[in-house]
Amino acid sequence: MKQMKDNDPDHRFSFDHIFQGNSTQEEVYNSVGYEVVESAFEGFNGTVFAYGQTSSGKTHTCIGPDYVDKEKRGILPRMVGHIYDKIKQGPSYIEFRIKVSMVEIYM
Repeated sequence: MKQMKDNDPDHRFSFDHIFQGNSTQEEVYNSVGYEVVESAFEGFNGTVFAYGQTSSGKTHTCIGPDYVDKEKRGILPRMVGHIYDKIKQGPSYIEFRIKVSMVEIYM
């Protein structure tokens, strides 16, 4: 976990990762979403939580600039694709039940 400080010693911020402006959607997904899906198939609940100011890049990160284009799609379309890929790879005798919830809170 990386820590950053501003000039006030009472303000400390912790980050698991800081992405550069030229980071790809795939790099972000591999760092943020991949393990959430893998853990779900091991029986754990998973959450991806995006929080920030208006115009800070949440939609760009979560949905992507083009969710159809495999290179440009964001975390959520990649997670859905990953889930279905895992199901296709699973044994045919296993029945999967998937529940996904997405919530956007505005103002």
